[in-house]
Amino acid sequence: MPIPLIRMRFSLPFIAVLALSSNVAAQADFDAAIVDYVGLRYVCDGEVVPTLRIQNQGTTSMVTCVVETWKNGLFNNSFDWILSSPAATGVTRQPTLPVIAGLIAGDVLEFRIIEVNGVPDQQATGNILSMPLDLQPVSAVSYVVMVEVLTDNAPGETTWSLWDVQAQMVAQGGPYTLAADTARTWVTLAPLSCTQLEVRDAGGDGLMGGYVKVYDLGSPIINVDGVGFADRALVGLLAGQVMAVDELRAERSELRFFPNPSDGRVTAVVEGGPGDRRILQLFDAAGRLALERTAIIGADGTLVLDVAQLCDGAYSARLIGMDDGLWRGRLVVQH
Repeated sequence: MPIPLIRMRFSLPFIAVLALSSNVAAQADFDAAIVDYVGLRYVCDGEVVPTLRIQNQGTTSMVTCVVETWKNGLFNNSFDWILSSPAATGVTRQPTLPVIAGLIAGDVLEFRIIEVNGVPDQQATGNILSMPLDLQPVSAVSYVVMVEVLTDNAPGETTWSLWDVQAQMVAQGGPYTLAADTARTWVTLAPLSCTQLEVRDAGGDGLMGGYVKVYDLGSPIINVDGVGFADRALVGLLAGQVMAVDELRAERSELRFFPNPSDGRVTAVVEGGPGDRRILQLFDAAGRLALERTAIIGADGTLVLDVAQLCDGAYSARLIGMDDGLWRGRLVVQH
């Protein structure tokens, strides 16, 4: 005997409510996911400070989260992250995990979300992230570098940034407005510091015909070719320990000191506005750096320098602006 076919009709609102109920039921109360690793991707002095971006994907505000770190497949530590303020559903935060020491290039770190608010994480998606420390850093001689960008036909898509070991941004550039244009930015890093250059293209098609370069002592040490990446490129950069200026800076007018010769305090009249920062260097007759100071232009447009500790003699002076400015002069110290 044939089984009668039962037809059921549902209105569209009923179907919508049913679908919504299914989605709500599928979302866990206690769930978090690792969405990115933003720490250094290379070893700095034998260690790394892991920094993650973690998103609360549960329906309950996230107050605590337990994250384990594994090194080369072996357990290293467990971090009980207590948020400074609760993270609502969909909110992403950036915890800094305990330092991992004894690392060498090529080691692999793995991060695992274990608990949210004291409850085992209820969704496996996004719980584990593996990160090889295989980025090859580039070493600079100076700790002052210049970032040069040649934009493509979509300059508004291009940005770059430099990040330190704590995943804190120390410099940035873009988005830009002019196509096929060259933009330069001078960056003063901490001497001997470890940083990471990140180049992003919001359009996901790189910089067609463009590039991002980092110059050290007038020579490019990093060249991110615009066709060599799609949406993001990363390069490690190790800052040097000398302060240097190269020929890419535009030399301005002569730097004059008063009194000159001087046996103590000396004043320099400089270009710029009150509050502008300048770096002043004095070199002895042998070319050795005898004095270096970061100074701020006063309300009267001058910089004041104490040279009483210097030995008698003639010194070459360089005044370096935070832009492309460079001033040169001579100072005689005579006690």
